[in-house]
This record gives sequence, C-alpha cells and structure tokens, in this order.
Amino acid sequence: FDKSTATTLNSYGYSPHPLAEYLTWVYSILTSPTATGAAPSKPVLISITASNTTILEEMVFEVQNLRSRLKHAHREHPSVPGAPDPSTLVGIELNTSCPNIKDSSPPAYNFPLLMPLLDVLSAAFFADHSLTIGLKLPPYLYGTRFQEVVRSIATYSRQSADANETSASVNPFAYLACTNTLGTSLMFADQVVEPSPSAAGSPFALASPLGGLGG
Repeated sequence: FDKSTATTLNSYGYSPHPLAEYLTWVYSILTSPTATGAAPSKPVLISITASNTTILEEMVFEVQNLRSRLKHAHREHPSVPGAPDPSTLVGIELNTSCPNIKDSSPPAYNFPLLMPLLDVLSAAFFADHSLTIGLKLPPYLYGTRFQEVVRSIATYSRQSADANETSASVNPFAYLACTNTLGTSLMFADQVVEPSPSAAGSPFALASPLGGLGG
C-alpha cells in the first residue's frame, strides 16, 4: 500500500487451488442453508482464464456440469422448501486481462487470441441462455482500444424472439468488469507502508520487483 495515496502494488498471481476445488466448495455452499436457515441467494461468479480454446471449453463444461448438479439436487432435495434454483446463481467471468498466463500475453491486448475465446463463451450461452457470462477487461490506456473491444463484443449479438414472439437483440456477455491491475509496474520500498517480507533488504517494494498497479 502506498503511503500517501490509495495506490497498491501486488504480485499475488493465481490462486493455488484448482478449479475443481472451487466447484466443490460452490456446490456445498449453494446446497446448504445459510446460518439464518434461509436458502442461499448470493450469486457466485467463477473467474477463469485460458490461453487456448481447448482449455476454456473444458472449464466451461465443468462449470455447466456443476450447474446441472445443482439443478438436480434442488429438484430432489431442496435446501429450503420453496427456495430458488441455485443453478441460476452461478455464472462465469472470463479474466481476459490476467498477466500470469504462462507464455501468453493477456488476451484482451491480443485480439486474434481473444476472439476465439469469446467464440467458445458465445456458443455456450446460445446453447444455454440461463448461463450468465461476464468479461473482465484491463485498464486500456487509449481510446481506440475501447472502441475495438466494444465493436468486437457487439458482433456476438443475435436477434432472438421471446415468448411473445417479440424480436430483440441478445448479446451473450451480461456485463463488463472494466478494471484490473496494470501490469509491469514498479514501486520502491520507501514509497509504501510496508514492503513485502520477501523483499527485505531490497530497494523495491516487491521481491519480483514488478507487479500489478491498482487503486
């Protein structure tokens, strides 16, 4: 944490827990009453990232499998009678701005890499309109990037008719999280409240010494 502003610098990187472990935890949480005895109602957005379509397809399949299991469990043994279907509480957020993908730049800065990933998610949504999908974008630093990403996302919109046969444009991406840390950033030890313990004796705030700038 910076001494004089709300700025932060971090080098946490990925969680050490695999996706399968998170899916197990989410299943347990959404099939159990809360401490007050109420049915779970807080949405869970599962953040994932991938450098290729094969890996992303596998992760989307696993999340959809979790949602199917939740729907089945709710039908057979609801945690609270009359509670909503917990499968509707689970969504996917693709982190397109993660700087920690090995041997790959963040997809959001590389549109030839990003578009095939969006193809996978779009196909998943149009196969199952109940799936909520969001995109986590980086802090773009110039206007043309904003225009480019908006145009790219708009290409996935399709005309869809509702139950009353009213035609409307539907996009598979429900929301955009337009913030993330700015990679390859540097702060010195005397700029921060307390340097990282692993940077002891170093002039830098982090042992890395580069990290993600936030705030």
